Amino acid sequence: MTTKLEVFVDYVCPFCFLVEEAIEELRDQRDVEIEVQPFELRPDPVPTLRPEDDYLPRIWGASVYPMARRLGMEISLPTISPQPRTDKAFVVLQLAKEHGVGQAYSEAVFRAFFQRDRNIGEDEVIVDVAESVGLNRPDVVAALASQDRRHRQQEDQDFAVNSVGVSAVPSFRVDGRLASGVLSAEQLIRLVDGAGATRAVTLTAPKLQAVMEEAVEECITHVDGGGLPFVGVVVGASGVISKYGVNRVQETSDPCAHAEIVAMRDALASQGRDSLAGTTLVATGEPCGLCYRFAIDHQVTAIYVAVDRDAVAEWGFDYRASYSALGISDDQRSGLLHHLPVERGAEPFARYLRIHTHQPSANTLSRTTN
Repeated sequence: MTTKLEVFVDYVCPFCFLVEEAIEELRDQRDVEIEVQPFELRPDPVPTLRPEDDYLPRIWGASVYPMARRLGMEISLPTISPQPRTDKAFVVLQLAKEHGVGQAYSEAVFRAFFQRDRNIGEDEVIVDVAESVGLNRPDVVAALASQDRRHRQQEDQDFAVNSVGVSAVPSFRVDGRLASGVLSAEQLIRLVDGAGATRAVTLTAPKLQAVMEEAVEECITHVDGGGLPFVGVVVGASGVISKYGVNRVQETSDPCAHAEIVAMRDALASQGRDSLAGTTLVATGEPCGLCYRFAIDHQVTAIYVAVDRDAVAEWGFDYRASYSALGISDDQRSGLLHHLPVERGAEPFARYLRIHTHQPSANTLSRTTN
């Protein structure tokens, strides 16, 4: 039986492009119908981003390029400034879907923007991309000029935001369940198969973006006060169920008082429970092996991170050796980990390095991170 998977994307989001290979692997392993759905991150009149400003180069250096290298994908920060709006490209997506080439068209748009540095907000570029997947030029030109299609695009945006609850891309919906983040092929398979682990994550997916953004802001404040750039918080089906944990190793002389463990301990105590089954751990930086071990031992269902361990290592916090030391296998890690980038996700790490005049040694970091 074919399962329908809706994928909500924005064509200027690099993470939506980077998840394409996982979607293709899903198609190879499961009988799925993929439907690309539009979600504008910055609909008019919200200003779009400029590559010459600080934010885009910083987030690409911290998250996009490291992820692309691990996936073996070619991608470059486009130079178009300001970045194009994507409403017109989504108008033509309607036409592409009507002709059965919605996914091929979307991939072609991503490649035009992220690999060929083309302005996908310009009509002629959109027409050229659409022709490359077999659409007829007159039909594409007519679609771009259609007020009815423009109105339908506005309705699609409203549907994604207000009916589905999309707040971040990429997001995935199957059978009414929503999951957000750069999911691996294995995670997409679990989502399609209806695995219990993904079910627990999707219950809180519409809230996770806001929780992560709040965690990042808490982390920035903590760094400004002299702390480390790690914050953790536990989320249940009803919302946040712990305080925003920060590293308390020095204050408490407890070597296990890492940010995520502080949050998980608080959730256990405040909820009067001995298990965190069905909950999600949200963390500004990917937890170290010690925190993964605590999460696994207490049945945490999923871990969402703004910045993963490889990107964190590039900021000077390299604790990757701790995973094998604490018996955390790659399968265990991949089964829990979800990447949920947010706009200021790398800011705690960048600010920490600006405040401190020298980079701490790897040995120091391994004792104090998270």
